[in-house]
Amino acid sequence: MDVRSLFLLSAAAIVQVPQLPPTADELYKRRVTPEAVVVKEASPAVVYIVSTGFMTNYNLWGQPVQQQNRSAGTGVMVDPEGFLVTNFHVVANAAGIDGGKLEVQFDSGVDAKTYPAQLVSYVQPEDLALLKILGDRKFPTVKMGSSLDLMIGERVVAIGNPFQQKLSVSAGIISGLHRQLSVPGSGLEFNDLIQTDASINHGNSGGPLLNINGELIGINTVVKEGAENMGFAIPVDRVRDVLLNQLFAPEWAPAWLGFELEPAPSLKISQVWSGSPASDAGIEVGDTILGLSGTPLLPPATADAPRGAEASLKLAREEYTKRTLALAPDTNVVLRLKNAKGERDVSLRGWRKVDGILFARLGFTTKSVWVSAGPMLQIDKLAPDGPAAAIGLQAGDVIDAVRPGADAPRQAWTLSRPEGLAVLVLQLAAKSVLEIDVLRDEDHDRRLEQGELFKGRLILR
Repeated sequence: MDVRSLFLLSAAAIVQVPQLPPTADELYKRRVTPEAVVVKEASPAVVYIVSTGFMTNYNLWGQPVQQQNRSAGTGVMVDPEGFLVTNFHVVANAAGIDGGKLEVQFDSGVDAKTYPAQLVSYVQPEDLALLKILGDRKFPTVKMGSSLDLMIGERVVAIGNPFQQKLSVSAGIISGLHRQLSVPGSGLEFNDLIQTDASINHGNSGGPLLNINGELIGINTVVKEGAENMGFAIPVDRVRDVLLNQLFAPEWAPAWLGFELEPAPSLKISQVWSGSPASDAGIEVGDTILGLSGTPLLPPATADAPRGAEASLKLAREEYTKRTLALAPDTNVVLRLKNAKGERDVSLRGWRKVDGILFARLGFTTKSVWVSAGPMLQIDKLAPDGPAAAIGLQAGDVIDAVRPGADAPRQAWTLSRPEGLAVLVLQLAAKSVLEIDVLRDEDHDRRLEQGELFKGRLILR
């Protein structure tokens, strides 16, 4: 047999070897697309948000009637401590004067528990809001990408909860960049949106738009009414900028502790309000904060911020800000402090932010009461050295009306909720005059009469 015949015989033998069918593992791997990998990696960080808002109106007999509004949407976890980003319009009804209730759910395969959440901060013109889950564990987060190098035509994945269908996924491409869009009836004007043909419906709002590497490149926000295969997302670089510079700003802290810090990045206390939680706890001007609720903010050796430790101190200030944003009012917090005498721990209980605003600017807190004339505000806690005490106001006085001084509109404000007074105060600069009329039950007959009306002029701090 020649060599050629031997080669043909060998080739025939090879052809006759039976082919084994693919294994179950091989068949499964064929089905794993890049989009499926993105969903598997990112979906644990996507949440379903239910927002319930309350609004108080009054019926014909002057009785309060509470109405309830409910909305739902999507959010994405950006910090393992429980912070998540969503659209403001998803949670807007929880931002009103009467507050609201927020609940967050993960995919049941990740975590079947329903978590309460609080609205930490929001920037309405950007349609972005920051929420904090009230939970005691670390949470999964999405990988942050960039929107600087996006390409028209590249594949993207959107995850959301449209029409209450939890963890719904759509895929497509980037159809356009730097889109300008107005949203009728909302006052929103966007000028740098990502356009995609991935299906985005009502309920997707606040959810992530991801590239094929599973990185967050945008927050889905707008569905163009009457258009098919056209959705829009806020670029992630804009989200990151708003998050760091506005949503995580310290002034959004919901609990008021009664002190102020020196300008960032210092952690040294520059002011303590007399009669505040901080004052009652013995906190002093010049104290430096080393830790919060048992967690050090930075090593004690660098707490006084020598120049070589400025970068560490900046990180510590950012950590302090993040932790105080998560503090709920009327909750105990322990601060580790240092001064020339040494280190110590102090425990205090924060007030509501609205109470802190009134106490710092006017020198009193208020509570809503019902009198014969209807709902009104009554002075509750009084700062011993505040503007209110300086003109003789007392705890128990009922506020009949307030009028801004000459540097503001002169209309009289009749108020029934502390939030309304805080809104007015925030419009006025320090040293502004606020005329105030109060009713005081001087004869202790439990009735407020016109002869018990007192007038004064407060100088705001």
